[in-house]
Amino acid sequence: MAGKSSAIYSLSISTSTSGGGDPSPTTHLPDVSGQTFTPIATTAAVIDSMAGAAELTHEEEHSRATPGQNKLSAIGVINPTASALYGAAPGEMVRVMYPDSVEASARFRTSAGADPTTHGYGKWLASGMALHSPSAATITTADAGQGDGATIVIDEADTAKVAIGAPIRIRRANNLLDEYAIVTQKEAPAGGMIVCKVHPAFEAAVPGSQVVDLCYAFYPTISSPASVDFHLRFAMGGVGTAATVGRLASMCRLSGFSLAQDNFGTSLTLRARPGCMLATDDDSPEVVETPEAPGALLQHRFGARCDIAASHTSQAAPLSLAREELKNFDWSVDVALDVAPGSPNTKGVLRGDTMDIHNATCTVTVTSEASATLQRMIAKDELRTLILGMGPAGSGQGGAFIIANCGRNDGSASPSAGDDSRIEQSTSLRAVSDFAGCDLTGLDAAGKRLATAPFMLVLPKV
Repeated sequence: MAGKSSAIYSLSISTSTSGGGDPSPTTHLPDVSGQTFTPIATTAAVIDSMAGAAELTHEEEHSRATPGQNKLSAIGVINPTASALYGAAPGEMVRVMYPDSVEASARFRTSAGADPTTHGYGKWLASGMALHSPSAATITTADAGQGDGATIVIDEADTAKVAIGAPIRIRRANNLLDEYAIVTQKEAPAGGMIVCKVHPAFEAAVPGSQVVDLCYAFYPTISSPASVDFHLRFAMGGVGTAATVGRLASMCRLSGFSLAQDNFGTSLTLRARPGCMLATDDDSPEVVETPEAPGALLQHRFGARCDIAASHTSQAAPLSLAREELKNFDWSVDVALDVAPGSPNTKGVLRGDTMDIHNATCTVTVTSEASATLQRMIAKDELRTLILGMGPAGSGQGGAFIIANCGRNDGSASPSAGDDSRIEQSTSLRAVSDFAGCDLTGLDAAGKRLATAPFMLVLPKV
């Protein structure tokens, strides 16, 4: 059974050493020798996460006097080496496949405040999104902010720790619910202190000596993702080196991800577009242990608050508008990246030197009671900031998805009959480009990308 069971499998990821699929200078095939692969926990439903790609063949029918068909001709490159290579013996054609997408799903457990890129899900996300990484985990306010919660006051020495456009989080004493906001301005120092505007404003004034959690943030960028492309290695059929089926997808880039409720927790589905996929069956693929990340499961329906800010259409930066609770029965997020091969190269099966990102879009579906606020966003030409919180509270735990520039995605806003004759509506929203809520004075190009990001996935740092 060890070599036959489809229930014994693993998926692991390795960030490219040099990018472009790490092609060998001699064979021009992906070279992953010496690379460290990080396991990714997946659900049993995606055992076929690397399936769905046919081997390349050429078919042609010639004239004949007998029944039947002509045999297929392989397409690829011939192994010119003296040893087996990706399952191809010397002189054989290397099997190559070109799937449009590979994906993996699992319950979303975070890195417990550590750098997300130390775990598989973070490496995958970082191949297509920029990562804001704060230099400190927390700061402490130096004085009380405004009574309406629109500001926090920090010590001048902490100025560099807080970035414009970066998310922050506070947890008030004895409160299990966290509040997230975006820093939109840092005023000039006065008396050794700096006043920072936040959006949306916190529910109440932030007192002095309040601990403020700084957060990692994955946000979209076209020009400079946080890291290069990656390799995905899939093995099944056995334990350890007893595995019998293997695949290697190389020059992969994040092509999208989804967040959704799964039995009250949050499920994360990651998608990637590879440059190519090779068979490794004859190379004794190794099934590895796939432990989950150490953080607590992100809670979707418990211990988390969802907030929507007042409309900021035509409002001048820096924003600091009021928030209200977004009461909802459910929500889901889908992020899609336009990914395509670039810099063509015909020397190897990768067919190119890069896998480029051309755009990133985000749609959100919220199921709620009949809500005039959401229904009228199109008619009133409104843009709002939406914060979808995920519990639990605690250092390094929980998270949020923030759509800084959120507009309606379509014109459908009719209420419908939900469970037990409940009136509800499902509203589709989209992230609109170029959030204009931050003060961009003095920011460099990288700082402006963060400050204008239309959406971000937020994870607190320990």
